[in-house]
Amino acid sequence: MPRLLFDPNLAQCPDYNLDIWEPTRTPLINPTTDHAQAAVVLTNIWNAQNAVERQQWQAQLDQDAAEAEARRDEVEEQERLRQEEIDREKEEQRKEEEKKNAIKYVPIPDRDVPTRPPVIASAVATRRLEKGEYVPLWYYTNAGLEDATRSFNIVDEEALSLIRREDGSTSLVPSLTSKESKAVIEDQFLSWEEFSIAAPRMIDAMSRARWPNDRIKMTANFWSNLTVHPFRSSGNQLDKNTLLLYQGEQRKLWHQAISSPGHGYDLSRINEQLLSQTKDRLYWKERECIDAERDNIVSDTIIVTILNTTNLYSPLLFPLLNYPTFTVTNAGHDFSTLCSTLASPPIVPGPATIATYNTRFTMHASRYIRTSFIRHSGRIPHHA
Repeated sequence: MPRLLFDPNLAQCPDYNLDIWEPTRTPLINPTTDHAQAAVVLTNIWNAQNAVERQQWQAQLDQDAAEAEARRDEVEEQERLRQEEIDREKEEQRKEEEKKNAIKYVPIPDRDVPTRPPVIASAVATRRLEKGEYVPLWYYTNAGLEDATRSFNIVDEEALSLIRREDGSTSLVPSLTSKESKAVIEDQFLSWEEFSIAAPRMIDAMSRARWPNDRIKMTANFWSNLTVHPFRSSGNQLDKNTLLLYQGEQRKLWHQAISSPGHGYDLSRINEQLLSQTKDRLYWKERECIDAERDNIVSDTIIVTILNTTNLYSPLLFPLLNYPTFTVTNAGHDFSTLCSTLASPPIVPGPATIATYNTRFTMHASRYIRTSFIRHSGRIPHHA
């Protein structure tokens, strides 16, 4: 049905009795219908048509209103969705801001200032512990906590550092995760007192970092089994050092093994055979250090050859005529000072050749000089 362009309610019925409507009345004229009756018929027809058009107009208005309402609803829905999207983006930004700067949004507890400061390790140790990685016990010793306090917030979390991996490749990682403290000490070099302080603190930190209960229990049992091991109460310091070395090495190896399929194990079970091997290894390492120190003393010598010893000084002062070649240990002195030590008043021999010279200095020059002279000549020089 064609759409009405004008409101039929405003239309007025024509006066069909007027002469201008005679052509319209004429077709209706017949023996029973005159012009007046024809005008009535035309009026009735117009009124009927106008009533239909009024209904159509009203339906058209209703339809337009419904369509307008639908359009308004659609616009409002789009606006609602747009606003929800804006609110969602703002909420995501807020959450991201809280996540990125979590410290700024931490709620303030309603409690007094503590008398003793809380145990808070460095951000490096905390981040690694949250990731389940290996963390040296030193970070939870008193020295480690003091270091964390001194270095608090000196590293930008967003800064990146270039590190070299074990396979030789390099990659950029957050500086916070790569900034190892320069003062950190490996577990094996901690004292038993430091170990006893740090271990319970790390167990508590594991719990706060939401480590699985089985891992926390295993680690606690591991350290507990070490403290009750016979080596711990031994009077031999080597036994105690062996436990610390075993603890440091095996805990680090466990972190490497647990991430490799099929290589994990229960760390708390002390391997006595491995412990014995560790003790042997530590023993021979200490022996090598002792032998190296002894060899250092023997090797730090100067070979002095006197080429011209004729008529230089009285044999009573320095009988080199019979022993022109001798060995002394350097004390950080030049050749003149060395001769002044051997003879008094100071006498510097003639041309000499230093065959071997080592710059390692020894404070007790006279003792080594005297020993060397006795070894070579069997006699002690005057005023040596």
